[in-house]
Amino acid sequence: MNKEQAKELIRNTFESSFNKEKFVIFIKNLLNRIEKSPFMYRGNFISDAFKQYISTLERIGRVEPNPLPHLI
Repeated sequence: MNKEQAKELIRNTFESSFNKEKFVIFIKNLLNRIEKSPFMYRGNFISDAFKQYISTLERIGRVEPNPLPHLI
């Protein structure tokens, strides 16, 4: 992805109403190694400080650690 494509991706993702599909595309481009691992959090998984604002929290995936960080 070139610089202009990256700027457009950021604009499309963050300068409009939340769209899960656009956010997933952004995350996949931001993180090179993401393992699809969706999960819904409810109840005790959400901090008391945020419960009045958030009823559910969805995990999109997990970041796979780089086994050879010196090769990045």
